Amino acid sequence: MKVKVSVLIPVYGVEKYLDTFLQSLTEQSLLEAEFIVVNDASPDKSHEIIKKYLKKDDRFIYINKKENEGLYKARQDAFDKARGEYVINLDSDDYISSCFLADMCNFADEN
Repeated sequence: MKVKVSVLIPVYGVEKYLDTFLQSLTEQSLLEAEFIVVNDASPDKSHEIIKKYLKKDDRFIYINKKENEGLYKARQDAFDKARGEYVINLDSDDYISSCFLADMCNFADEN
């Protein structure tokens, strides 16, 4: 699959918001996307929540770190795996509309 956009998502201590955010990714109308989730050794139930979405949508790529290395390193690890024409950083406590990625790509292509 050709990847139009790579979404980089660091995860640490956000189990309260994570399910809602990951669900918003599965609802993206842009199918040529990949969602690179980096669990930076989060001490909560983030790992279990992420595993549920790995089964739901094959656009997810998961990096499960055994040791916390911080936000910068988590973003860099995700970037190193990215294959998209465009790359976007989102946080795991965000929520995006179902057309967000498609609209962003259309705007970028036009400009």
